[in-house]
Amino acid sequence: MRSDEGDSTLTMAPGIVSAPSSTSSRAKRSVLVVDDEPSILGLLKALLDADYIVFCAKNTREADAIIKAHPINAVVCDHFMPIENGLSFLVRLRNTHPHISRILLSGCTVPEVLLAAINQSGVQRYLIKPINVFELKQALGDAMREYDTSTRHMGLGKENADLRSSIQKVLSHSASLTESPAKLLAISFLGLLAVLAVALLLGLLVFVLLYSLKSALGIDFLPNWSHTDGL
Repeated sequence: MRSDEGDSTLTMAPGIVSAPSSTSSRAKRSVLVVDDEPSILGLLKALLDADYIVFCAKNTREADAIIKAHPINAVVCDHFMPIENGLSFLVRLRNTHPHISRILLSGCTVPEVLLAAINQSGVQRYLIKPINVFELKQALGDAMREYDTSTRHMGLGKENADLRSSIQKVLSHSASLTESPAKLLAISFLGLLAVLAVALLLGLLVFVLLYSLKSALGIDFLPNWSHTDGL
């Protein structure tokens, strides 16, 4: 965060001491705050600790490492930082972790930057400095709801894919069962033909053997055949 961004002091909305906690009835969500000024990181962490599990990073490299190591629900990122600016980081985050909600902080009010933040990184909120604490907490509440919606859609998409896969398997199995009787009938018919052919061959061999013995030994193994010959 640079001094040329304008006053970076966090402000309170008139008459508001603190935004009400939205996480008292459920497990705390995780927020990653990225800012190159340690004092701002400490202040934001102190303000958000009551409602969220807060991770802090002084640059986008540290932020990448934290995202790899911990489940993150939302990222609050300053725009003007060394190494890589916040907008570029959030563009990458949108591509690699689209389910993580993104909030960009900046003192810049140039329309081109605002449009780029919305169109390129798909930020849920663009907060102009000095940051109003109530607006920041409200933005995080909205971001968590969007995170829930996004992950719910991802879960439904996976369930639909699993369901389609299961239906495809059932249909394939049904098709194989439909083809099985015809295959079994064809195999049975071929087997029967093979048995008949073997039986016929054995019959012919026995007949030839008995006839040969009759001629060689004069033994009538086939009296009916002999009677027929006499006729």
